[in-house]
Amino acid sequence: MMRGAWDRRAVVEGWVSREPVTGRPVSIRQVMGVRLLDEIERGSYRKARGAVPLGENDPPPEETLRILRDAS
Repeated sequence: MMRGAWDRRAVVEGWVSREPVTGRPVSIRQVMGVRLLDEIERGSYRKARGAVPLGENDPPPEETLRILRDAS
């Protein structure tokens, strides 16, 4: 199962052992399934578009980000 997934992104199902402090996965045992994920095209983030349509009286995105950043 794993030879075809080497150096590729995949979803692996099984028993996961984690680091106690960070919760980061360390190993997977009793693997029940491997599903390969589609490759992400290099630089594809540049094609991203907004997910929320702007209303008539909504502030521009850069102002909204500034407000959210300064709120913390």
